[in-house]
Amino acid sequence: MNNLGLRQSVFVMLSIFLLIIDGCRSGGDSSPPAATGGAVSLSGSIKLVTGGTIILSGSIKYEDKLYDNSGFTGSTIFKPIRFASIEVVRDIDSAVLSSTITDSDGIYSLVFTNTDSPGIYIRVIAETSNLHVKNNVINGNIYAARSDTFDTSKAGDFTTLSVWAGGAFNILDVLTDGMIFLSSLTGTPQPMLTAFWEKNSCDGTYFDGFDNSIHLLGGCPVANPGDTDEYDDDIILHEFGHFAAANFSEDDSQGGDHFLDDNTEDIRLAWSEGWAHFFSSAIRGNPRQVDTILSIASSFEIEGPSPLASSTIYTTSEVSVATVLWDIFDNTNEAFDALSLGISPIWDVFYGYLPTAPSVSIEDFWDGWFKRGHGFETEMLNITEDRKMELFEDNFEQDNSPDPTRKITVNEPAKHHTIYPLGDKDVVAFDVTQGQTYTIETLNLSNGADTFLEILDSNGTTVIASNDNYSGITYPINCFMCPPNDATTLSSRVKITASNTGILYARITRSSSAPNSAGMYGSYDLKASFP
Repeated sequence: MNNLGLRQSVFVMLSIFLLIIDGCRSGGDSSPPAATGGAVSLSGSIKLVTGGTIILSGSIKYEDKLYDNSGFTGSTIFKPIRFASIEVVRDIDSAVLSSTITDSDGIYSLVFTNTDSPGIYIRVIAETSNLHVKNNVINGNIYAARSDTFDTSKAGDFTTLSVWAGGAFNILDVLTDGMIFLSSLTGTPQPMLTAFWEKNSCDGTYFDGFDNSIHLLGGCPVANPGDTDEYDDDIILHEFGHFAAANFSEDDSQGGDHFLDDNTEDIRLAWSEGWAHFFSSAIRGNPRQVDTILSIASSFEIEGPSPLASSTIYTTSEVSVATVLWDIFDNTNEAFDALSLGISPIWDVFYGYLPTAPSVSIEDFWDGWFKRGHGFETEMLNITEDRKMELFEDNFEQDNSPDPTRKITVNEPAKHHTIYPLGDKDVVAFDVTQGQTYTIETLNLSNGADTFLEILDSNGTTVIASNDNYSGITYPINCFMCPPNDATTLSSRVKITASNTGILYARITRSSSAPNSAGMYGSYDLKASFP
């Protein structure tokens, strides 16, 4: 057995912790898998009581690796292994003589008798009442750390150290923080959550709602060499945010590739990932998100946001969503941010309203915020407008019906409009000359807009031309390969030759065939021109 890190205490009692895989907890001498560093430290004492009773008590900690925006600093700190199962096992027959749960300081006390061989070992298991940390889906074995065998016939103090087991217990500890935070919001016990992580695994980092499991990168030699997430607290809690959404709210995202600087995402995906970014930061009380990769790191901040401020705009950006939620939540306020409301009203909408929404996005959060009576409309508008979310009526309202005095001029600069509130219609007039051809189009779509353009005759009623998507591509409402929410894909354009001199009308609404990846609302520019 490897005795690296062995320390001798006051009494000559030697023990060493190794990382093993503990499936059925039947004991045995499983070989430790190759795991990244990070020690587990056990200290305590053995007391012999009259009548053969033995009391083994002490504390157990794991070594956490510290990191900053640039990656791991090289510093470590020992933290208690909290609320974990710990057992005394007789070596000769693997009988569990006593078991208990460590407390919030990693302290344990085990009381037992041993009428057989005095050789025992201590085993701490990477599980709590609602958390398991396992190696992989196929084997499903729970990580554990065990001591070398030692003699309980002699009283004394001991301290032991292992260089193997820290990573699995860091996952357990970080998720324990998440569970404590979640319990403070729900007031109820949390569902069971399993985390899968294994050195050199080619599994990715994601949450699987099918079995309530978090999967973490293990540094796949082929796809992600050296990129392991067992010490990436921010990333672990991001996935925990998805767990919270799956169990206490609604998440309609189809998943798939997503990028921090993309502001054309599926609006459901932007909400899902934005929520997870925010929830990770809320649990940690830190807007910075860090992902370590070997000796370096990638990082961004949702306070600001930095360094992605110019691209993280609109309701279709995950960082923009996270930034809005953080500005509602936090106590650090910019000039436009006058809110410091904490997590309670956010959770109220997340838990109490979003499960009723047909296709969850930041738009539903916005609607739910006011329907649940949380107010602060001006302050909320300031926060969302900073990220160029336009959840308000445009300057041309009320323009829901034809009015010959409300005109756009052919070839003048495009006019900016919003599709808001639900069911909004923008109707504008334009002058035409018999025989002249005109192009009417929606441009620069943003915030998940999908326009439908109709040209109405001078009576303001008869539709003489219409267009949904100028590209000619029709996307299913329940799309699988969904279009980007960019400036042009879901835009509309009509070319029409005037049969009479006079006035025609352009009517723009949200497309009734909009894919679920688009928004209920949105923004666009309207322009009339000569072809």
